[in-house]
Amino acid sequence: MPQASAAAAVESFRKRYGKDPADVAFAPGRVNVIGEHTDYNDGFVLPAAVDLATYIAFAPRADGRVRFYSDMVDEEVEFDLDAKAKEGLPFWAHYPWGVGMSLLEKGLEVQGFDGYATSSVPQGGGLSSSASFEVSTALAYLGRRASKVRKLDLAVLARRAENAYVGTNCGIMDQFSSVFGTEGHAILLDCRSLKYRQVGFPQAAALVVADTGVRHVLGESGYHRRQEECAAAAGILAEAAKGVKNLRDVSILVLNRKAALLGDVLFRRTRHVVTENARVKEAADAMAAGDLKRLGALMGDSHRSLKFDYEVSCAQLDTMVDLAEGLEGHYGTRMTGGGFGGCTVSLVDSGKAGDFARELVRRYEAAAKNKSAAYIVRPGRGAGLLGLPEAAKGK
Repeated sequence: MPQASAAAAVESFRKRYGKDPADVAFAPGRVNVIGEHTDYNDGFVLPAAVDLATYIAFAPRADGRVRFYSDMVDEEVEFDLDAKAKEGLPFWAHYPWGVGMSLLEKGLEVQGFDGYATSSVPQGGGLSSSASFEVSTALAYLGRRASKVRKLDLAVLARRAENAYVGTNCGIMDQFSSVFGTEGHAILLDCRSLKYRQVGFPQAAALVVADTGVRHVLGESGYHRRQEECAAAAGILAEAAKGVKNLRDVSILVLNRKAALLGDVLFRRTRHVVTENARVKEAADAMAAGDLKRLGALMGDSHRSLKFDYEVSCAQLDTMVDLAEGLEGHYGTRMTGGGFGGCTVSLVDSGKAGDFARELVRRYEAAAKNKSAAYIVRPGRGAGLLGLPEAAKGK
């Protein structure tokens, strides 16, 4: 699939700019199997890169300017890499501009380029379309120099672009997943130390990502509010319990002992983070052991915690989760991503995935009166330069 999509991006670049690109940058989206809203609390997550990705065919420019077309919005922008450039750009273009500024801020040598971007990652669907876009854009800026940049630096700088230049205070999980993805594996990531290990994903299973059709914009939703609530809870508990710097440091025992200090809302927010961290580690063990029944049950527990304690689900997500229950081959379903809309992820028997996806979409569209789509995904490779596909050479 990457080669076919890369070839299509190359052909679209040629039609738009009347010349050949030099290379194609590729960066996948990600699905978070479990571990939601724990990343910015220094916690644990279990994401996987997926075979839905952003592709940017690009050619360096001698004048240092960036000319960038995105078929996701059917719009082209052109800008210099300086602080003033942001003033005249549409919001979507803050991403490529911000990535360039982030790389320059680090002192890296970047190139201006002509670029054509296309993506199969649903926009706003909780599959990290923004991180996919950021990482692929960073590779286009770096070109052949990308091989000299550490993978961790690439992920950190892509996140820096979203935090400092776009204005969304996301954690590191999305960009890390896009960069460090490995085919057939999920990633157990400690978001504090950034230590990680690859966890083999069972061959007998598949992940079905189902889109509710409800879109969220993290900066305009309750996402930042949840961050503020977690910071407030961490501050209270840091004064009341030794060794607490972040909610990642809170045990369920400490939480229950200090519950009166937090009040109902902060207690429930904290309970989600504490129990979700425990679920992530247990889920990684279940995945490695091929225990699909246990892994699915943990995903269901995660969704209930996100619904009732963290309150980031919505009616459509809950409907999708409920409708998945009882379908043949189903092990567990949860919302994935920041919430307030977007997608669910279901763990299903690999032989039943096609039928499961079709039936889930049919039932959801009938119940919610909303269009849907489902994608069968398995953990895939991480970001990189693909070169010009053989199918696109010589044309």
